[in-house]
Amino acid sequence: MSSQARQVEVGAIEWQRRYAGNGLALNAYRAIIDRIRAARELTEGDIISLAVIVKRTMLAEALQLIDNKQVVRCTSQPSNRVYYRVKGKSEMQYICVANFCSCPYFVYNAVSKEAVCCKHLLAVEIASALDACIEDEVEDHMYAVEVGLATTVVQAKPEKQREE
Repeated sequence: MSSQARQVEVGAIEWQRRYAGNGLALNAYRAIIDRIRAARELTEGDIISLAVIVKRTMLAEALQLIDNKQVVRCTSQPSNRVYYRVKGKSEMQYICVANFCSCPYFVYNAVSKEAVCCKHLLAVEIASALDACIEDEVEDHMYAVEVGLATTVVQAKPEKQREE
């Protein structure tokens, strides 16, 4: 595993550790996503429940990303490692892997201000649970390149950034 990919993994583990103790919202979020995954459907009850946990606008934007086929599940070969590419409003592609997103909102709000996720991760979770991702097969080195680049770009972003 590259050092940059390891940084992403460590960041995701730290995020999970940070919110596990006081994470009623995170636990509820995980339970809803697990229910969607098991049923392979998104019910009105799921939408209402998710809207209580995340901003309604975030949920609407995540669902729009899914409807617009903006969630791409990348499987690297031959290792079968998975990461996701999700387009933001400005056509910028964000990388999501292991409960981490390279978007400014996630880095500066979800990690530092106790938000459960960003719209990109929410779209990934729902699309993955519904098997609604666009599939892309990439070579193993692309995993290191894209995931590594995502962590490098995140570290270089100025502190005050709005969500794309």
